Amino acid sequence: MALFALVAECGSLTAAAKRAGLPKSSVSQRISQLESTLGLRLLNRTTRQLNLTFAGERYLVHCQEMLSAAERADLALQRLRDNPSGRLRVSTPAGLGATLLPWLATDFQRQYPDVSLEVSVSDAMVDLVQEGFDVALRTGKPQDSSLIGRRLGHAPRYLLASPAYLAQFPPIVHPPAAVAASLHCPSRLDGVDIAT
Repeated sequence: MALFALVAECGSLTAAAKRAGLPKSSVSQRISQLESTLGLRLLNRTTRQLNLTFAGERYLVHCQEMLSAAERADLALQRLRDNPSGRLRVSTPAGLGATLLPWLATDFQRQYPDVSLEVSVSDAMVDLVQEGFDVALRTGKPQDSSLIGRRLGHAPRYLLASPAYLAQFPPIVHPPAAVAASLHCPSRLDGVDIAT
């Protein structure tokens, strides 16, 4: 369609081929294929002259409308890329929502003031695509391999105890021992409940 519109604009296959950076034979072949596909002659061609048929004139109007719409779509996306706006739906577990999200959201809103954040804080595992989330903050490895994950940082976990506690109770060397010592704080890592 774009090549046909260019041929019509230039008034010759040679000029259109030159502007498109294609051999004249390729342009001629593509126009012939288009006419064959449509089942109508679009151009009357002689060695010296090229003009549109009635069908070609009608088709050109629609081609120009489509090319103009495509150009507007490209410009709209360029503007969106250069100045993001709209709504961004974020899913985060409570722990990250309370600790990490506030300073991330503040920096994000400062950088992208035209984007409104809609945050859902829940420890439930949700289907991000089905629920319509754009971004999710998670710890551990992604459960859904069809999603794209990007590491934002590393947060090591430590289990610390005072000397007085260790004098009274045996050392905790694995998560189940934390449950027995009444230190269990439920969390999810890689889809499995763990003690932290």
